[in-house]
Amino acid sequence: AAVSLNGPVSTRRGAFAIDGSAKLATNNIRTLFSWLKLKVDEIPEGKLTTATFAGNFATSGEEIQFRDIQATLDGSRLAGGATLALRQRPAIAASLAVDRLMIDAYLPATKKDDSSGGGTQAASSSGGGTGGQAPVNAPLAALAPLQDFDANVKLRAGLLSYHGLQAQDLSFDGALLDGVLTVRDLSAKNVAGAQAKFTGAVGGFTGMPMVKANLDVRANEAGPVLKAIG
Repeated sequence: AAVSLNGPVSTRRGAFAIDGSAKLATNNIRTLFSWLKLKVDEIPEGKLTTATFAGNFATSGEEIQFRDIQATLDGSRLAGGATLALRQRPAIAASLAVDRLMIDAYLPATKKDDSSGGGTQAASSSGGGTGGQAPVNAPLAALAPLQDFDANVKLRAGLLSYHGLQAQDLSFDGALLDGVLTVRDLSAKNVAGAQAKFTGAVGGFTGMPMVKANLDVRANEAGPVLKAIG
């Protein structure tokens, strides 16, 4: 990997400040993830290969700004900017655009169930436990880390692919504040031939969920939409 950082160091309001640029290019991003102790073994081979990053950054006190970001990963392109506030309660603000998010290509291969005598034994030894599932009174427990920071994010994607479902011209505008995720706009101009828009709010990640939702779907034909959602 090739990494370069350029920029002068100064002091502002009694704190160190840097205003410069950063570049990164690698033909094996897996190596970097391994160095960061991030597990990527289940991501299919052939993915997480080439990656590039270029942009300007500025630090001042508790705030880090990234501007004019131009990045790529396996051919997908991302552009935009972001600000990270390193306060007692961290906060993130970002406005990003990506040409395509092919999530399917990064999902682990589906493992076939081994029904050759192992299932009965596993069931009998569970003792009536929860089997590692979230408690019934906290079905959104996997999202509990969202309670630890705030965020304001705008994201646009030209194409999204997830579990065989493709969405074109996807737009997300949302905010995370004090453990409540407010979706101001989540829309796509083409999902299985339909236009869709979702607004609402979700909270209660560590207890009883709070959900307010409004979904608007418009299509000339209902058949493709019903088939897409199973």
